Amino acid sequence: PPPKGAARAWTPEPLSFRSTQDINDVNNYYYSTLKLTHEEHIAGAVKMILSFVNEDVIRPEIMHSYPEEVQKSVENFVVSVSERYTKTSYHGFHHAVDVMQMMYLLINNFLEKKLSKAEPFFLLITSLCHDVGHQGANNAFLRQHEDDNFCQKFGSTSMLELFHVEQLCEIVDSSALFSPRLMKSHVKEEFKGLAKDLIKATDMETHKETMKQFILAVKNRRAQKLEKHRSKAFHTWSMSRTKKIVVKNDNEGLPTEYLALAMKLCDIANVIRDFEDAREWARLLTFEFEAMGTVENNDPTKLIEQQQRCEEPRIEDLAKLTLGFMVVFAIPMARSFEAVSKAASEFILTEMLMNMQTWLALVQSSADL
Repeated sequence: PPPKGAARAWTPEPLSFRSTQDINDVNNYYYSTLKLTHEEHIAGAVKMILSFVNEDVIRPEIMHSYPEEVQKSVENFVVSVSERYTKTSYHGFHHAVDVMQMMYLLINNFLEKKLSKAEPFFLLITSLCHDVGHQGANNAFLRQHEDDNFCQKFGSTSMLELFHVEQLCEIVDSSALFSPRLMKSHVKEEFKGLAKDLIKATDMETHKETMKQFILAVKNRRAQKLEKHRSKAFHTWSMSRTKKIVVKNDNEGLPTEYLALAMKLCDIANVIRDFEDAREWARLLTFEFEAMGTVENNDPTKLIEQQQRCEEPRIEDLAKLTLGFMVVFAIPMARSFEAVSKAASEFILTEMLMNMQTWLALVQSSADL
């Protein structure tokens, strides 16, 4: 990679969350789970969740009278989630916190005013749990074992994502954070329903259909906004005749399809990160791919062990894998996200394109050698 501080052809505008390169600041672009300990991962996740605990999530009487109980329940919840993650090279707890922190960046800097009061909490918890229990196998690999209990239980479509949803629900149902004492039952059920939709959206095999639903949601939302604007204009004119203008500013939140695209973009935060981290994430991901292709008898229980035997990937292979993914999936998603937040879309695209420049330069250097 280029030396730190090296000039680039395209330098992004300075943003508040890029002002320092603090790898342990949860509201910093340079936050790096790859450089932090497991205990620091847990501390960061707890801090992010507590930032968006409010009366729309936790019962007001408990939140104000027993704040220590709320904090302890969040800490215990995060620890419970971490214990369900495996030691697979890429899709472990370090990836979950990485995804969660990218979601935190988007919420804190671009989306908060567009969301309902409960949605930031829902999005962060879902991000933390979206790959819980992952063994390093994708749906295509798992589908080779159609006769085993896993496939029979979860079917043939988005089976891995449905497994993650089941794991999340088991944790939620046994957690004090989601107990009737701290949270109203309708809030808990609303979260579980949204989490299921968002986690299923991370299945890349159904990516095309997910994007179709997003485009349809954008069209519907624009039509609704136009109709609302017309109604508001008439209401304002009517009330002005009697000098009684009432302004309401209730935020109903974003459509599920919008939140699903935010989830998908955060799930691929590895290609958005500072290049040093982006390169390491690509390396870890190739170990999972190679293990699936070489493990004995296609046994999913031996994948993590097989990852330890994988050879180091060549830089050209890492570049091709990453560049191909960015061109086909990541960049179109980031462009589509402009319908949700133009500023967030520009931020994500800028980081992606800067990393593309570096990947291409490394490939060229390798070719020259």
